Amino acid sequence: MRDESVSAINTYSNKWTNYNPSDPGITLIELLCWVAENLFYRIDRIPDESYKNFLRLVAGTNSLEKTETLIKKIRGMEAVGMGDRKYQELLEFLWDIEKNDDLKRRIRETNLLKEQDGSYQQLLSDLKVMEEKEGRDVTAMKGASLNFIESRFRAVTEEDFEKLAIEATELPSWKKTKVKRAIVFEKLVPVASEEEKTLERKMMETEIVSIIIVPETTCNPSETKELIKWITSYLKDRKLLGTRLNVMAPRYTKIDIDLTVICNRFADKNAIKEDLANRIEAFIDPIYGGADGKGWEYQRPLSIYEILQIVENTKGVERTKKLLINGDDQKQVFSIDGFVLLKNEPQISCE
Repeated sequence: MRDESVSAINTYSNKWTNYNPSDPGITLIELLCWVAENLFYRIDRIPDESYKNFLRLVAGTNSLEKTETLIKKIRGMEAVGMGDRKYQELLEFLWDIEKNDDLKRRIRETNLLKEQDGSYQQLLSDLKVMEEKEGRDVTAMKGASLNFIESRFRAVTEEDFEKLAIEATELPSWKKTKVKRAIVFEKLVPVASEEEKTLERKMMETEIVSIIIVPETTCNPSETKELIKWITSYLKDRKLLGTRLNVMAPRYTKIDIDLTVICNRFADKNAIKEDLANRIEAFIDPIYGGADGKGWEYQRPLSIYEILQIVENTKGVERTKKLLINGDDQKQVFSIDGFVLLKNEPQISCE
Protein backbone atom coordinates (compact mmCIF):
# COMPACT_ATOMS: atom_id res chain seq x y z
CA MET A 1 0.00 0.00 0.00
CA ARG A 2 2.88 2.38 0.82
CA ASP A 3 4.67 1.64 -2.47
CA GLU A 4 1.49 2.22 -4.50
CA SER A 5 0.87 5.52 -2.73
CA VAL A 6 4.44 6.75 -3.34
CA SER A 7 4.35 5.72 -7.02
CA ALA A 8 1.15 7.75 -7.46
CA ILE A 9 2.80 11.02 -6.31
CA ASN A 10 3.92 11.98 -9.82
CA THR A 11 0.34 11.73 -11.01
CA TYR A 12 -0.63 14.70 -8.82
CA SER A 13 2.64 16.67 -8.51
CA ASN A 14 6.05 16.80 -10.25
CA LYS A 15 7.59 19.02 -7.59
CA TRP A 16 7.72 16.31 -4.92
CA THR A 17 11.01 14.53 -5.57
CA ASN A 18 12.24 13.47 -2.11
CA TYR A 19 10.89 9.98 -1.33
CA ASN A 20 13.22 9.21 1.58
CA PRO A 21 11.68 8.02 4.90
CA SER A 22 12.89 11.28 6.53
CA ASP A 23 10.59 13.32 4.28
CA PRO A 24 7.54 14.56 6.28
CA GLY A 25 5.24 13.72 3.37
CA ILE A 26 6.48 10.12 3.24
CA THR A 27 6.06 9.86 7.00
CA LEU A 28 2.47 11.05 6.66
CA ILE A 29 1.80 8.52 3.85
CA GLU A 30 3.15 5.70 6.02
CA LEU A 31 0.93 6.80 8.91
CA LEU A 32 -2.19 6.85 6.69
CA CYS A 33 -1.30 3.42 5.28
CA TRP A 34 -1.02 2.07 8.81
CA VAL A 35 -4.44 3.51 9.72
CA ALA A 36 -6.01 2.10 6.53
CA GLU A 37 -4.55 -1.34 7.15
CA ASN A 38 -6.00 -1.39 10.67
CA LEU A 39 -9.39 -0.34 9.34
CA PHE A 40 -9.36 -3.12 6.75
CA TYR A 41 -8.48 -5.62 9.45
CA ARG A 42 -11.29 -4.45 11.74
CA ILE A 43 -13.87 -4.36 8.94
CA ASP A 44 -13.19 -8.03 8.23
CA ARG A 45 -13.62 -9.00 11.87
CA ILE A 46 -16.94 -9.93 13.51
CA PRO A 47 -17.03 -9.87 17.32
CA ASP A 48 -17.64 -13.18 19.08
CA GLU A 49 -20.73 -11.66 20.71
CA SER A 50 -22.31 -11.19 17.28
CA TYR A 51 -21.96 -14.92 16.60
CA LYS A 52 -23.50 -15.66 19.98
CA ASN A 53 -26.43 -13.36 19.23
CA PHE A 54 -26.98 -15.10 15.89
CA LEU A 55 -26.90 -18.46 17.66
CA ARG A 56 -29.53 -17.20 20.12
CA LEU A 57 -31.65 -15.93 17.23
CA VAL A 58 -31.51 -19.29 15.46
CA ALA A 59 -32.30 -21.19 18.66
CA GLY A 60 -35.16 -18.87 19.60
CA THR A 61 -33.81 -17.88 23.02
CA ASN A 62 -32.26 -14.81 24.63
CA SER A 63 -31.08 -15.94 28.06
CA LEU A 64 -29.63 -18.84 30.01
CA GLU A 65 -32.96 -19.43 31.77
CA LYS A 66 -34.88 -19.53 28.48
CA THR A 67 -32.33 -21.94 27.02
CA GLU A 68 -32.71 -24.27 30.02
CA THR A 69 -36.50 -24.15 29.63
CA LEU A 70 -36.29 -25.02 25.93
CA ILE A 71 -33.90 -27.92 26.62
CA LYS A 72 -36.37 -29.41 29.11
CA LYS A 73 -39.19 -28.93 26.62
CA ILE A 74 -37.37 -30.54 23.68
CA ARG A 75 -36.30 -33.46 25.89
CA GLY A 76 -39.95 -33.93 26.86
CA MET A 77 -40.91 -33.91 23.18
CA GLU A 78 -38.15 -36.42 22.47
CA ALA A 79 -39.62 -38.73 25.09
CA VAL A 80 -42.91 -38.93 23.14
CA GLY A 81 -41.20 -39.20 19.77
CA MET A 82 -41.77 -35.62 18.59
CA GLY A 83 -38.40 -34.06 19.42
CA ASP A 84 -35.56 -33.07 17.15
CA ARG A 85 -32.02 -34.17 17.93
CA LYS A 86 -30.40 -31.37 15.92
CA TYR A 87 -32.34 -28.72 17.82
CA GLN A 88 -31.48 -30.33 21.15
CA GLU A 89 -27.78 -30.36 20.23
CA LEU A 90 -27.97 -26.68 19.27
CA LEU A 91 -29.63 -25.74 22.57
CA GLU A 92 -27.11 -27.73 24.61
CA PHE A 93 -24.28 -26.08 22.66
CA LEU A 94 -25.75 -22.65 23.37
CA TRP A 95 -26.28 -23.54 27.03
CA ASP A 96 -22.57 -24.30 27.41
CA ILE A 97 -21.72 -20.87 25.97
CA GLU A 98 -24.32 -19.04 28.06
CA LYS A 99 -23.22 -20.89 31.21
CA ASN A 100 -19.58 -20.00 30.54
CA ASP A 101 -20.46 -16.30 30.16
CA ASP A 102 -22.65 -16.41 33.26
CA LEU A 103 -19.85 -17.92 35.35
CA LYS A 104 -17.40 -15.25 34.16
CA ARG A 105 -19.88 -12.51 35.05
CA ARG A 106 -20.49 -13.94 38.51
CA ILE A 107 -16.75 -14.32 39.11
CA ARG A 108 -16.19 -10.65 38.22
CA GLU A 109 -18.98 -9.55 40.55
CA THR A 110 -17.74 -11.78 43.37
CA ASN A 111 -14.17 -10.58 42.92
CA LEU A 112 -15.28 -6.95 43.04
CA LEU A 113 -17.01 -7.64 46.35
CA LYS A 114 -13.79 -9.19 47.66
CA GLU A 115 -15.62 -12.35 48.66
CA GLN A 116 -12.72 -14.75 48.36
CA ASP A 117 -14.61 -17.59 50.03
CA GLY A 118 -15.69 -21.08 49.04
CA SER A 119 -18.36 -19.86 46.66
CA TYR A 120 -15.78 -17.90 44.67
CA GLN A 121 -13.50 -20.93 44.43
CA GLN A 122 -16.46 -23.04 43.33
CA LEU A 123 -17.21 -20.59 40.54
CA LEU A 124 -13.59 -20.78 39.39
CA SER A 125 -13.78 -24.57 39.44
CA ASP A 126 -17.03 -24.60 37.42
CA LEU A 127 -15.56 -22.19 34.88
CA LYS A 128 -12.49 -24.38 34.45
CA VAL A 129 -14.71 -27.38 33.71
CA MET A 130 -16.68 -25.39 31.12
CA GLU A 131 -13.57 -24.03 29.41
CA GLU A 132 -12.09 -27.53 29.13
CA LYS A 133 -14.96 -28.55 26.85
CA GLU A 134 -13.81 -28.80 23.25
CA GLY A 135 -15.52 -27.28 20.22
CA ARG A 136 -17.01 -24.17 21.77
CA ASP A 137 -15.21 -21.53 19.70
CA VAL A 138 -16.44 -19.26 16.89
CA THR A 139 -15.85 -21.89 14.21
CA ALA A 140 -17.91 -24.38 16.18
CA MET A 141 -20.69 -21.79 16.59
CA LYS A 142 -20.87 -21.33 12.82
CA GLY A 143 -20.99 -25.09 12.31
CA ALA A 144 -23.69 -25.58 14.95
CA SER A 145 -25.88 -22.88 13.39
CA LEU A 146 -25.52 -24.20 9.84
CA ASN A 147 -26.04 -27.78 10.98
CA PHE A 148 -29.33 -26.80 12.65
CA ILE A 149 -30.55 -24.60 9.78
CA GLU A 150 -30.00 -27.44 7.31
CA SER A 151 -31.91 -29.88 9.53
CA ARG A 152 -35.29 -28.27 8.61
CA PHE A 153 -36.54 -27.96 12.19
CA ARG A 154 -38.14 -24.55 11.59
CA ALA A 155 -41.10 -24.31 9.24
CA VAL A 156 -40.54 -21.15 7.19
CA THR A 157 -41.10 -21.89 3.51
CA GLU A 158 -43.91 -23.85 1.85
CA GLU A 159 -41.48 -26.71 1.28
CA ASP A 160 -40.65 -26.75 5.01
CA PHE A 161 -44.32 -27.14 5.95
CA GLU A 162 -44.80 -29.87 3.33
CA LYS A 163 -41.79 -31.90 4.47
CA LEU A 164 -42.54 -31.53 8.19
CA ALA A 165 -46.21 -32.46 7.79
CA ILE A 166 -45.15 -35.72 6.12
CA GLU A 167 -42.34 -36.24 8.62
CA ALA A 168 -44.80 -36.00 11.54
CA THR A 169 -46.46 -39.30 10.57
CA GLU A 170 -43.15 -41.06 9.95
CA LEU A 171 -42.13 -40.82 13.60
CA PRO A 172 -41.88 -44.13 15.49
CA SER A 173 -44.45 -42.87 18.00
CA TRP A 174 -47.14 -42.56 15.29
CA LYS A 175 -48.48 -46.01 14.43
CA LYS A 176 -51.47 -45.07 12.30
CA THR A 177 -52.13 -43.80 8.77
CA LYS A 178 -49.18 -42.06 7.13
CA VAL A 179 -49.38 -38.82 5.16
CA LYS A 180 -47.91 -39.20 1.67
CA ARG A 181 -48.43 -35.67 0.42
CA ALA A 182 -48.99 -32.20 1.85
CA ILE A 183 -50.13 -29.11 -0.06
CA VAL A 184 -49.50 -25.66 1.38
CA PHE A 185 -51.46 -22.49 0.63
CA GLU A 186 -50.52 -19.06 1.91
CA LYS A 187 -54.21 -18.34 2.31
CA LEU A 188 -57.20 -20.55 2.97
CA VAL A 189 -58.33 -22.31 -0.20
CA PRO A 190 -61.70 -21.32 -1.72
CA VAL A 191 -64.73 -23.13 -0.28
CA ALA A 192 -68.28 -23.63 -1.42
CA SER A 193 -70.77 -22.71 1.31
CA GLU A 194 -71.55 -19.12 2.30
CA GLU A 195 -70.77 -19.85 5.94
CA GLU A 196 -67.34 -21.20 5.05
CA LYS A 197 -66.72 -18.25 2.74
CA THR A 198 -67.30 -15.84 5.61
CA LEU A 199 -64.86 -17.82 7.76
CA GLU A 200 -62.41 -17.88 4.87
CA ARG A 201 -62.41 -14.10 4.54
CA LYS A 202 -61.71 -13.72 8.25
CA MET A 203 -58.84 -16.19 8.03
CA MET A 204 -57.39 -14.53 4.96
CA GLU A 205 -57.14 -11.28 6.85
CA THR A 206 -54.79 -12.96 9.33
CA GLU A 207 -52.86 -14.81 6.58
CA ILE A 208 -53.27 -18.34 7.90
CA VAL A 209 -51.00 -21.00 6.43
CA SER A 210 -53.32 -23.76 5.23
CA ILE A 211 -51.93 -27.30 4.88
CA ILE A 212 -53.93 -29.95 3.09
CA ILE A 213 -52.79 -33.45 4.04
CA VAL A 214 -53.27 -36.48 1.80
CA PRO A 215 -53.14 -39.79 3.71
CA GLU A 216 -51.99 -42.99 2.03
CA THR A 217 -55.36 -44.64 2.63
CA THR A 218 -58.90 -43.38 3.10
CA CYS A 219 -59.62 -42.35 6.69
CA ASN A 220 -62.91 -42.11 8.50
CA PRO A 221 -63.81 -38.75 10.15
CA SER A 222 -62.49 -39.84 13.55
CA GLU A 223 -59.13 -40.96 12.12
CA THR A 224 -58.87 -37.78 10.05
CA LYS A 225 -59.49 -35.61 13.11
CA GLU A 226 -56.82 -37.45 15.09
CA LEU A 227 -54.35 -37.16 12.19
CA ILE A 228 -54.94 -33.42 11.86
CA LYS A 229 -54.49 -32.95 15.62
CA TRP A 230 -51.18 -34.86 15.57
CA ILE A 231 -49.71 -32.89 12.65
CA THR A 232 -50.88 -29.55 14.08
CA SER A 233 -49.19 -30.37 17.38
CA TYR A 234 -45.98 -31.35 15.57
CA LEU A 235 -45.88 -28.14 13.53
CA LYS A 236 -46.87 -25.85 16.40
CA ASP A 237 -43.40 -25.85 17.98
CA ARG A 238 -41.67 -25.51 14.62
CA LYS A 239 -43.50 -22.59 13.05
CA LEU A 240 -42.35 -19.00 13.34
CA LEU A 241 -43.83 -16.73 15.96
CA GLY A 242 -47.11 -15.25 14.73
CA THR A 243 -47.77 -17.91 12.09
CA ARG A 244 -51.26 -19.41 12.32
CA LEU A 245 -51.87 -22.91 11.04
CA ASN A 246 -54.92 -24.54 9.52
CA VAL A 247 -54.33 -28.24 8.84
CA MET A 248 -57.21 -29.80 6.92
CA ALA A 249 -58.29 -32.84 4.97
CA PRO A 250 -58.67 -32.53 1.19
CA ARG A 251 -61.98 -32.05 -0.60
CA TYR A 252 -63.03 -34.28 -3.49
CA THR A 253 -65.17 -33.80 -6.59
CA LYS A 254 -66.90 -37.00 -7.62
CA ILE A 255 -67.26 -37.86 -11.30
CA ASP A 256 -68.62 -40.70 -13.44
CA ILE A 257 -66.87 -41.87 -16.60
CA ASP A 258 -68.73 -43.76 -19.35
CA LEU A 259 -66.36 -44.83 -22.12
CA THR A 260 -66.80 -46.84 -25.32
CA VAL A 261 -63.76 -47.69 -27.46
CA ILE A 262 -63.12 -49.52 -30.72
CA CYS A 263 -60.52 -52.25 -30.21
CA ASN A 264 -58.23 -54.04 -32.60
CA ARG A 265 -59.69 -57.18 -34.13
CA PHE A 266 -57.67 -59.72 -32.14
CA ALA A 267 -57.23 -57.67 -28.94
CA ASP A 268 -58.15 -59.06 -25.52
CA LYS A 269 -61.13 -56.85 -24.64
CA ASN A 270 -61.17 -57.73 -20.94
CA ALA A 271 -57.47 -56.89 -20.62
CA ILE A 272 -58.01 -53.58 -22.44
CA LYS A 273 -60.91 -52.60 -20.13
CA GLU A 274 -58.82 -53.40 -17.06
CA ASP A 275 -55.82 -51.52 -18.45
CA LEU A 276 -57.92 -48.43 -19.28
CA ALA A 277 -59.54 -48.40 -15.84
CA ASN A 278 -56.13 -48.64 -14.15
CA ARG A 279 -54.65 -45.88 -16.33
CA ILE A 280 -57.54 -43.49 -15.63
CA GLU A 281 -57.44 -44.13 -11.88
CA ALA A 282 -53.65 -43.68 -11.85
CA PHE A 283 -53.92 -40.40 -13.76
CA ILE A 284 -56.32 -38.79 -11.23
CA ASP A 285 -54.59 -40.25 -8.17
CA PRO A 286 -53.93 -37.47 -5.60
CA ILE A 287 -50.54 -38.92 -4.61
CA TYR A 288 -49.05 -40.42 -7.77
CA GLY A 289 -51.26 -39.01 -10.56
CA GLY A 290 -51.07 -35.94 -12.75
CA ALA A 291 -48.98 -35.30 -15.82
CA ASP A 292 -45.72 -35.43 -13.83
CA GLY A 293 -46.62 -38.41 -11.64
CA LYS A 294 -46.32 -36.32 -8.45
CA GLY A 295 -50.01 -36.21 -7.64
CA TRP A 296 -53.04 -34.51 -9.08
CA GLU A 297 -52.73 -30.74 -8.71
CA TYR A 298 -55.22 -29.50 -6.14
CA GLN A 299 -58.25 -27.79 -7.73
CA ARG A 300 -56.92 -28.46 -11.22
CA PRO A 301 -59.69 -28.71 -13.86
CA LEU A 302 -60.15 -32.01 -15.69
CA SER A 303 -60.17 -31.88 -19.48
CA ILE A 304 -61.96 -34.46 -21.61
CA TYR A 305 -58.94 -34.47 -23.93
CA GLU A 306 -56.73 -35.83 -21.14
CA ILE A 307 -58.94 -38.94 -20.92
CA LEU A 308 -58.90 -39.22 -24.71
CA GLN A 309 -55.09 -39.08 -24.65
CA ILE A 310 -55.02 -41.97 -22.18
CA VAL A 311 -57.28 -44.00 -24.49
CA GLU A 312 -55.13 -43.31 -27.54
CA ASN A 313 -51.97 -44.40 -25.69
CA THR A 314 -53.53 -47.70 -24.59
CA LYS A 315 -52.30 -50.75 -26.53
CA GLY A 316 -54.99 -52.52 -28.53
CA VAL A 317 -57.32 -49.51 -28.85
CA GLU A 318 -57.99 -48.01 -32.29
CA ARG A 319 -60.11 -45.03 -31.31
CA THR A 320 -62.70 -43.64 -28.92
CA LYS A 321 -66.34 -44.03 -29.90
CA LYS A 322 -68.00 -42.37 -26.89
CA LEU A 323 -66.85 -40.56 -23.78
CA LEU A 324 -69.23 -39.15 -21.18
CA ILE A 325 -68.15 -37.47 -17.96
CA ASN A 326 -71.04 -37.11 -15.53
CA GLY A 327 -73.34 -37.99 -18.45
CA ASP A 328 -72.26 -34.91 -20.43
CA ASP A 329 -70.89 -35.33 -23.95
CA GLN A 330 -70.72 -31.60 -24.74
CA LYS A 331 -68.66 -30.14 -21.91
CA GLN A 332 -64.90 -30.23 -22.51
CA VAL A 333 -63.49 -28.96 -19.19
CA PHE A 334 -64.84 -29.86 -15.75
CA SER A 335 -64.14 -27.75 -12.64
CA ILE A 336 -62.65 -29.73 -9.78
CA ASP A 337 -62.99 -28.57 -6.17
CA GLY A 338 -60.03 -30.33 -4.60
CA PHE A 339 -59.12 -33.76 -5.99
CA VAL A 340 -60.93 -36.02 -8.46
CA LEU A 341 -62.78 -39.03 -7.07
CA LEU A 342 -64.58 -41.65 -9.14
CA LYS A 343 -68.12 -42.34 -7.88
CA ASN A 344 -67.89 -45.84 -9.34
CA GLU A 345 -65.43 -47.78 -11.44
CA PRO A 346 -65.20 -46.39 -14.99
CA GLN A 347 -67.90 -47.90 -17.24
CA ILE A 348 -65.84 -49.12 -20.20
CA SER A 349 -67.13 -50.97 -23.24
CA CYS A 350 -65.03 -52.43 -26.03
CA GLU A 351 -66.33 -53.02 -29.55
